[in-house]
This record gives sequence, structure tokens and C-alpha cells, in this order.
Amino acid sequence: MIASLISFTVSLFITRFLVGWLNRRGTLDRPNHRSSHTAPTPRGGGLAIVTACTLGFALAGGTSLDWLGWFFAPMSLALLGWLDDWKGGISGGFRLLAQCLVAFVLIWFTSPLSHLPLPDPANLALTWVAWPLSALWLVAVVNLTNFMDGIDGLVASQGVIAGIAWSLYSGDGPGYLFAAGCAGFLLLNWHPARIFMGDVGSFFVGGMIAVLPFSVSGDSSASLLMTALFWWMPLSDASFTLLRRIVKGEKVWQAHRSHLYQRLVICGWSHAQVSLLYALLGISIATITLVCKHTDRQMWLPLGTACALFTLLVSLVEHRERRCSKG
Repeated sequence: MIASLISFTVSLFITRFLVGWLNRRGTLDRPNHRSSHTAPTPRGGGLAIVTACTLGFALAGGTSLDWLGWFFAPMSLALLGWLDDWKGGISGGFRLLAQCLVAFVLIWFTSPLSHLPLPDPANLALTWVAWPLSALWLVAVVNLTNFMDGIDGLVASQGVIAGIAWSLYSGDGPGYLFAAGCAGFLLLNWHPARIFMGDVGSFFVGGMIAVLPFSVSGDSSASLLMTALFWWMPLSDASFTLLRRIVKGEKVWQAHRSHLYQRLVICGWSHAQVSLLYALLGISIATITLVCKHTDRQMWLPLGTACALFTLLVSLVEHRERRCSKG
């Protein structure tokens, strides 16, 4: 509890400092045709989450080689993101290569998935695909999280929910520390945001989520399923949008404004309304998941519920777009 309070306080303090410092440096996210904001805003505030979580973990006794093994990944990804925020212009190919390298180092320090991360009887044993599938999980989560960092408060609020849910599931402290770090930043990132987390923040948040299943002893495959459900809203929106663009023959590497959360903003919803909607959906899925887990229920139920809620979200977005098109 004390370490989490320190993590929250440090995150809030450093975020406040970064608002002024990044403004003076001119490290700003300037609006363009695909932006959801209208005023230049400092980016790189996710450095506060990184610092707060690192200090919190250290105070909580995170000095073992196991801890250093899995925490290496989000810290390395945060450094990669900070270089992009600070210097700009890091190529997509270099970022992907670096992320793959970090993923394989993480797996080497821990261990790859043993089974397909689905409920029984679909949890088939993995053989030679265990390593590439484990690496794909980390790279995918990091980049999908980065795609979702497009409006005020969305990723940070999801981080608070997922962090708390993870600790309630596993009984381990890292989730609370992570949630506290996100919460301190969220106070200044909520609409209208005074600062954005930037790549340093989205890479670190995505990295933390991705490594959680590998941070505990036991079957990482089962833990990965729980993590995916706790992070369902960012994963489902970004994955759905990516697949939709592929089917439509669009160039998926080009910037766009076709994520579900962006489409709601375009139709007139405020950043706060969209982020609150995603938070409510995330809390609902996490709650159902935890209840089923602690009552030994089959995990197909929360997985089916998550899919159903996401389908309702897609229907809501399409309904709002039809109303917008009619004026």
C-alpha cells in the first residue's frame, strides 16, 4: 500500500514537472488532419509512469534476478519510445526489430508459453511455435496499445483498471504499483489533457501489460488469457480496426482515424465520454473475469461476454455514424 501511494505521488509530481519542461523544450504534439486534439500539447509524459513504477517496484523489494528479468522488457521499450519522442523520426522497421529483440530476451529470461492461451479444451500444447507466439504477444500488445493512445485518458484509465484487476487475480503487488503510476498521470491526462504520454508511455504501458503473464510462477498461458481479458478494450478495438483496414485493402502502415474510439469522437462524443465508456466496459469485463476465476467457473463465459460487449460497441459506433451522416 505504501509503495503504491509513493508510486501515485511520484507519478503526479513528475507529470506536473514535465508539463512545463516539455513545453519549454518544444516537445509538443502539434495537431494535424488526423489528430483528435486541437492545441499543441506536450508529449512524453509517460516518463512519469516509468519513473514512478520503477521506484515503486524497487521500494517493494523488486531486486531479484527474476524481477529484473521481466522488468527489462517494459524499461527497454520505454527507452525506445523516449528516443522517438525526444528525437523523432525513428523508422518503423527499427522499432519493430528492437521490439522483437526485447521480446526474445524476455522469453529467454522467463519461459515461453506452454499452451495455447484459451480455455479448456482449446488450450492445446505448443511445440516449436511457443517462442514465436510468445514474442508475437509482446510485440502485438505494445503496438496495439500505441495505436490506442489517441484521445485523452483512454490508455491511462485502462492501465488503472488492468493493474488493479491483475493484482486481484494474482495476489501480486506489481499490478497495484502500475495502476497507481497510471492514476497519477491520468489526473493531468484527462480531458482536456495538459500532457500526452507519448511513445515512452504507450510502449511502457503496453510492455507492462505484455510481461505480466511472465512475471508469476506457474502456467503463463493461463495468466496470458486473464491479462488479455483485463486489456480487452485496447486489444479488441485496435485488432478489429487493423483487420478491417486489411480487408478494405488500405495501407495499414499509414496513419488514420478509423479506430472505434476515434470514430465516436468524430461523431461528436467528447474524449471524456469515450474514455468513460471504454472504462465501464473494461471494468465490466474484468469483474466478470475475476468472479469466474475465483468461483472456478469456465473461462469461456467471460471470453464470450467480452466478445458480446465489443460487438455492442461496434453496433453503437455504426449507429452513431448513421445518425451523423443524416445530419
